[in-house]
Amino acid sequence: MYCITFFAKAQSNDSDSIHRQLELIHKMPLDTAQVSQLRNMGHDLMEHDSLLSKQLLEEALTKSLAIKETNAITSSYRTMGIWYSFFNNTDKALEYYRLSLKSANSNNNQYLIAGANLNIGNIKYWKGEYDSCIHFYLKAAEIFENPKILKDKSITERQLDLRKSDLYSNISTVFNTLKNLIKADEYIDKSIAIAKKYTTAAAVSTLARYMQIKADNYSENGQTEKALRIRLQFLSQMENGVDLKTFLQGAYQSIAQEYFSLKKIDSSKLFAQKSLQVANTIKSPSDIANANWQLGRISIAENQYPAADKYMEAAKDYYLTTDDPTEQRSYFDVMRELKFAEGKYKEAYVYFEKFHALNDSLLISEKQQSFLNGKLGIKLKRKIHS
Repeated sequence: MYCITFFAKAQSNDSDSIHRQLELIHKMPLDTAQVSQLRNMGHDLMEHDSLLSKQLLEEALTKSLAIKETNAITSSYRTMGIWYSFFNNTDKALEYYRLSLKSANSNNNQYLIAGANLNIGNIKYWKGEYDSCIHFYLKAAEIFENPKILKDKSITERQLDLRKSDLYSNISTVFNTLKNLIKADEYIDKSIAIAKKYTTAAAVSTLARYMQIKADNYSENGQTEKALRIRLQFLSQMENGVDLKTFLQGAYQSIAQEYFSLKKIDSSKLFAQKSLQVANTIKSPSDIANANWQLGRISIAENQYPAADKYMEAAKDYYLTTDDPTEQRSYFDVMRELKFAEGKYKEAYVYFEKFHALNDSLLISEKQQSFLNGKLGIKLKRKIHS
């Protein structure tokens, strides 16, 4: 058997290097080692070459099914789910995560069962199905927190720490959504404590990512200056981190919006431009649209209306087709402001009507969800601390 060490995260992503790696992998015997190499390479190429990434992950899945190795099948389904999730296809991601869970259940692999539950919980959160999200998160937590899981010698304490810290950060995000800053902080602090146990470059990157989540908690609860201080404090770690482009783009976007809310327009513009640059690099339609939206707001504040029109036109297709009504509302609100500033009052009124209709609908939903979330918060507290 060929012994190949593949460090895609550390390598240059130059096409010749990738071809050489692929040639070596394809010379390997068809077994779990080859499947693992294909899967790892496909995963690590997601930000750099989405098409090749998907091809490798599909090849890994096909070969895992051919060799009929259950754990390889489980992991291949899960990684396909991660790919679709990365590119915002939540329905397809959920389909693959459910297949991963079914496969893990078939041989009772507790670690992989927990991982699949965590992934499904993520999708449920993004869909706004918070009760279902917590159901899957708690299933994962119950397994990860059981000391018996380390009896499986294929699982290291370091691996388990990584999964637990990611899970706690997700639970923090749910509490953030429920506007419970105390509990949100409690759980992200658990993640931060785990990350601080390690000193590798990957651990430093993970810590920087968790600090951005901590900043999110403050920002969502109106503590903008505190959030901004945390983001700026850990920004260099994000910029120099391992495989953090997606999170770096999010940090730039958040910093731009927080500076804007503090009326520091020049600083907001600097980070919005950085946000757009990274969004274009990772080819994420939602991030590109959000960065253009922010630059449109900034241009309005600068009375640069032609520039604002250009940015909002670039964002238009995404916002008019997104399934997220809050994003559409934000787009209509800025367009209303822009058209009014340009003296195009009829167009401004049309956007105002669209904004008003969506806003009313969302307020009704938020009131209904507030009641459900109140009960959900109690349920969470009881289950997590029982």
